Amino acid sequence: MEIAMETTQLLEQLPQAAFLVKDNIVVFANQGARARGIQENIIVGSLISIGSAEYELFNAGKLMITTAVSGICYNTIVSTMGEYHLFCLESEYANAELRAFALASQALRDPLSSTMLNIENIIPEESVQNSPTLLAEIKALNRNLYEMYRTVRNMSDAAIIASGCTKELRDVASLVAEWTEKAKTFLEQTGHRIELKTPNHPVHCQVNTEKLERAFLNLISNSVKYAKEPDTISVSLKMSGGKLYLSVESACSNPQAIISDNLFSRFTREPAVSDSLNGIGLGITIVHRIAAAHKGTLLVDQPKEDRIRFTLSISAQTTGILTINSPMVRIDEAGGYDQFLIELSEVLPPDLYE
Repeated sequence: MEIAMETTQLLEQLPQAAFLVKDNIVVFANQGARARGIQENIIVGSLISIGSAEYELFNAGKLMITTAVSGICYNTIVSTMGEYHLFCLESEYANAELRAFALASQALRDPLSSTMLNIENIIPEESVQNSPTLLAEIKALNRNLYEMYRTVRNMSDAAIIASGCTKELRDVASLVAEWTEKAKTFLEQTGHRIELKTPNHPVHCQVNTEKLERAFLNLISNSVKYAKEPDTISVSLKMSGGKLYLSVESACSNPQAIISDNLFSRFTREPAVSDSLNGIGLGITIVHRIAAAHKGTLLVDQPKEDRIRFTLSISAQTTGILTINSPMVRIDEAGGYDQFLIELSEVLPPDLYE
């Protein structure tokens, strides 16, 4: 199959392993991919370990799946490139970089938690209540501390989430409804609304409730951030082909630019000015790793010209080893703080952080 020389030259210049697929067949692999044993003319399905069903439905946007090459699993971004699908494998150095983040976070987490716990002792409550200006400054400081705690927690957790997690049998439809209702009370302060569409019957499968909630809140936060102006955020849950699909959709002034940006691996390249808005990319990385731990994927696409949609898929598994976590022994992953206030700290007003 004839491929434009400009295309092959471009792929050879990529720092990561990459290959082109057409009609489910690998038609070109760059040097990085060939070095890992990816050859032309093989069926791409033989490389996909998580995300085969989602890839069959893929036609636009960016899809993050898991591939297995020579016994090694890679987070892999799939996007369209003309008539081809472009597969880019995450660098093998990514996990090392995430582990470096985790080590750095250990030095930050304890003093930050101590500061958050003791901030109220810095200034007497009486002084705060008698000064509206001082109270507003304390609220802003509290929100900044929550944002810092969220970043430090992401740094700590990104490298370990994909290794798996304990699951329990839960009604995901009820969970999503509960989370949406609570998020609605917070987002009312920003002018945003949330509408929810879920099956009108229980949807039971094995999930890690805390991690799935965290992924959900991350997608809500991204949707609010990209919407900018108050808008209706659409949340939907549906089942298809043994997978649950949780979608969060909102308005966006330039969705194509966001999708084209290196959303899934921003933390692996040089810092840019846009990072002040988009962050370092750990949030999206964690969402995909939570999905992968549930045998799922993450898709970012553009359902309409002025909207962006994040779709998290998970396996609708109801059998296998079942562990029911007792609330008495369940680990509090939010460190005793409200997970909603942590994960939505980028978009909520300071008044909520007294």
